[in-house]
Amino acid sequence: MNKTTYHCHTTYSDGHNTIREMVEAAELLGFTEIGISDHLILHPTLDSIDWAMPLDKLDDYVKEIKKVATTSSIIVKLGLEVDFFPHNPRAEELNNILLKYDFDFLIGSIHFIDEFPLDYLKKDWELLTQNEINNIHLQYWKNIKLMVETNLFSFAGHLDLPKKLKFSPNINLEKEIDSALIAIKKAKIPIEINTAGWGKPCKEQYPSKNILQKCIKLDIPIIINDDAHTIKNLGRFYDKTEMLLKNL
Repeated sequence: MNKTTYHCHTTYSDGHNTIREMVEAAELLGFTEIGISDHLILHPTLDSIDWAMPLDKLDDYVKEIKKVATTSSIIVKLGLEVDFFPHNPRAEELNNILLKYDFDFLIGSIHFIDEFPLDYLKKDWELLTQNEINNIHLQYWKNIKLMVETNLFSFAGHLDLPKKLKFSPNINLEKEIDSALIAIKKAKIPIEINTAGWGKPCKEQYPSKNILQKCIKLDIPIIINDDAHTIKNLGRFYDKTEMLLKNL
């Protein structure tokens, strides 16, 4: 079985290691391919996100990945993790940026509902009422559907992310989840099993077992990614993922 990851972050966004360090560590760990996918976020209202790559660093980022790829013994893919916002006034700007470079893949992700950060601080969630928590989860799945319908993305990143800090809805979201998964099926893109969730408060992969079973029934392709922000997290929890898949 080939060992790959297409969801890795470096010092260009919120990672702790350089591109070269990530690639060299992946080589030593027996990976056959690695995709670098630092965060690119063009938020509709926030000027900058401190854990995302500044736009003026994008040229350097692309050049460095291509340079490292020429000397690597494994395949190095050029990617980005791109945040989606519905009705974003910066959508055209984003499209122009993405068209400028020959990316191998783009991860479609949602880290915000409007200006609310889904996976940043527990105290953000603690300020919400249960109804507000329900609405965040509800809107998340509606936005996932809209995201994949753009046909911009190579795969959907860490589905089920709002569960990370253990603030759960008390309403049934099956309709919205099913609608989003059907849209993913129609878009003919994979989802990832993002193993990083096992190291978060939710202590579970993204997405949940129930959602993975739905994906299998819909014949949606599944890839395994570690969402590594440091070389120590490359391939983390892959063994748990293999056991999970055997038992679905």
